[in-house]
Amino acid sequence: GKKIRIKSMLAAQQRLINNRGNIVNVQAPALTVTSDASLLADMDIIIVSVKATATEEAGTVLQQVLGRSNNKDCIVLSFQNGVGNREILGDFLPSHNVLASMVEFNVMWDRDDASFHQTTGGFITMETNNHVANEDNFKLFCKLLKATGIQTNVVTSKSIQEILYGKLLINLFNPVNALSGVSVPDTLAVYKWRAIYAACWQEALQVYEAAGINPAKIKANPKLMPTLLRLPSWLFLCIQFFIAKTDKEAKSSMLQDFLNGNKTEIDFINGQVVKLAEQNGTDAPINKKMVSLIHSIEAEHDKNGNDNEKMGYPLTPIEVEKYLGL
Repeated sequence: GKKIRIKSMLAAQQRLINNRGNIVNVQAPALTVTSDASLLADMDIIIVSVKATATEEAGTVLQQVLGRSNNKDCIVLSFQNGVGNREILGDFLPSHNVLASMVEFNVMWDRDDASFHQTTGGFITMETNNHVANEDNFKLFCKLLKATGIQTNVVTSKSIQEILYGKLLINLFNPVNALSGVSVPDTLAVYKWRAIYAACWQEALQVYEAAGINPAKIKANPKLMPTLLRLPSWLFLCIQFFIAKTDKEAKSSMLQDFLNGNKTEIDFINGQVVKLAEQNGTDAPINKKMVSLIHSIEAEHDKNGNDNEKMGYPLTPIEVEKYLGL
């Protein structure tokens, strides 16, 4: 019964399909889809779910809109990949309560079917602190999320950072899936793709240790995942179901970016590992080369459009291993 406004160019009616195949049609007046950001001025809660590449742009827009309305009780929630979006938004909105969140599940946008499809199970974890304005609205929002069937957790600021770094490890799969050009299950079914993912993950763990970061468990014990990923395919596929249930058509957000010709979030995923390594006097050569490889494909796409043959895309795992020096 709560009214929702979405700043978007999409049609006003959307089909939402969860990972159990249930379909929900959301339409006006419950949902207003608009490209007019000024309509966000009187919102109690604003969810920022743009790509991390657009966080600064979103911060600029919200600074203007909320500044003009003087709506200082509005809570801004970052539902984004990466670990620094809250701080970026906070710089633009110093008078507002900006909270970090982690969305565990994957969502695909199907242009042909005009639907959003939740392709993996999972939950939403949100940060809270002692300074939440309109705490009743925040609690109501959590209650509404749970009413939709989405498991929702609320944690401290310290815990959310550990959770975001845990999710970052999961997201290291995004460029691997993007390079393969096939669905998530089809990528994970190939040992060499998993070995590449494991190498990125293991290197990130070494960087975390140097930085004193203890990543939270998201799907499985983060320290065990490189070993699990390197298991023989027949054994890995047997246990994969217990780690994460994934739709057969699932594609990572980065693969979706590749297919749609959008700029990827590689600088905020593997690039974050590289940045953290540099800040702590260590190195992350595998993740650094992965960033370089994704950028090279982005550059080829800018030059050749969607001509995969000219781009030399998708790549084989052998080609990627060679590029990464594995």
